[in-house]
Amino acid sequence: YAQESLQASGHHPLCESVMSYRGGYTPAQRRRVEQQLFSDCLRGVAATNALELGVDVGSMDCTLHLGFQRSVASLWQQAGRAGRRHAKSLSIYVAWNSPLDQYFLQNPDKLFTSPLAATPIHLANYHLLAPHLLCAAAELPLTPRSDRLLFGRNTFDDAARRLVG
Repeated sequence: YAQESLQASGHHPLCESVMSYRGGYTPAQRRRVEQQLFSDCLRGVAATNALELGVDVGSMDCTLHLGFQRSVASLWQQAGRAGRRHAKSLSIYVAWNSPLDQYFLQNPDKLFTSPLAATPIHLANYHLLAPHLLCAAAELPLTPRSDRLLFGRNTFDDAARRLVG
């Protein structure tokens, strides 16, 4: 819709700098959009919550949220796509007519002060732990001494052994 609106308003040069991103795209299509995001070729991306799942878009300045997104944690996760690497950012929440949207309009403090719902994770599950270790290693080098304390000695050692070799 953004591209159609830009076309209709005579802003043809901007059409190439706005794309969409959703889970129904093929991996190749999503990688193409991600690559253009990483290289700062895009001015805007209309995305579903597929973009909240582990895509590090460090140069994003603003997120726009249309309606409440299932949970406060999900909203914060999506807002966290912008302002990475210690940059300032802006997140705009546009409320709709749903009861939850209206509740947060009447009680904005609840949106910002409610505790996030806990998500139980069984760290001994290799299929859960391995991707988390890979993400952690991308941020900072893993150190057995401290990471064994976080993940458990046997669990960390087993996952690290499987990942490395």
